[in-house]
Amino acid sequence: MKKVEFFSISKIGNEIQDNKDSIRFNQKERRFAISDGVSGTSYSKEWANLLTESFVEAPFNEPEPDIKKWIYPLQVSWYNSVPWDRLINSKGGVDCYEKAMDGAAATFLAGVIEDSGGKVILKAWALGDTNLFIVRNDENIFSFPLKSSEDFSLYTSQIFSTPKKIEPSEELINYVGKFEYMAEEIHHGDIVICSSDSISKWYLESIEHKTLENISVIPWHELLSLDSEEKFHSFIREKIDIENMKNDDSTLLVMKF
Repeated sequence: MKKVEFFSISKIGNEIQDNKDSIRFNQKERRFAISDGVSGTSYSKEWANLLTESFVEAPFNEPEPDIKKWIYPLQVSWYNSVPWDRLINSKGGVDCYEKAMDGAAATFLAGVIEDSGGKVILKAWALGDTNLFIVRNDENIFSFPLKSSEDFSLYTSQIFSTPKKIEPSEELINYVGKFEYMAEEIHHGDIVICSSDSISKWYLESIEHKTLENISVIPWHELLSLDSEEKFHSFIREKIDIENMKNDDSTLLVMKF
C-alpha cells in the first residue's frame, strides 16, 4: 500500500465531539472499518465506535458471518456504557431514559486486504449507505454496496444496539437490511475509496452527471488531492455551500496501491 489518508469531521456548524461517525484503520494488519452513527438515536457514536473497534481487532473470516453472535457482546458493552442513572435524573428525565432504551443505530462498512496466491484480495462487508469504490486506470470500476445515487434514501439499512421489533408480529432483530459481501482482486495502481453517505452520494452523482452531460468533475481526483484535515474540511464546506453535498458528518478513507 503506497499511500493512506483518512479524515472524519462533524457536520459543519457542530462541535468536534458531535461527530457520530467512527473510523478505524490498522495499516500493519491491513484492516479498516467505518460506521456512521444514526443521528436522532441515543449514544450512536459509542455504538459506531464499538462496531469499528471490534472488527479491526477481530475481523470476519467468512462471507456470511454469524452477525447475531458477533453483535451480542457489543450490545452488552453499549448497554453498560450508557449512564442510565444520570439519564433518569436529568432534565429530560423519563423521555431521555426511554429514548436511550430504544437504542442506537449505525451503518457499517469494513474490510481486510489479504495476499492469496500471489494476488492482493480486498474482502469487505457492508450494511447501509457507507460505500466503497475501486478506481483503476482512472476509471471507477466498482461500487459497493450501493451502485447508484438513487439508492440513497432517508431509511438506510442499519445495525441496532438493542434488538427491535419492526412489526408487532415479527421476532426481535439486530439489524435491518441485508449484510453484503464482496471480494475483489486489487491491482498495482488501484485506488480504494471508502466514504460516509454524503460523500458517497456526491461521488456517484458526479460519475452519473459526467456520463450524461460530459461534465468534467472526476470525484476521485478531488478526493486524492486531500492530504490534510484542513483541506478535507474546506472541500466539504465548499460542496455544501454550492449544494452539491448535504451537511452531515463526513468520513473518508483513501488507499492507493
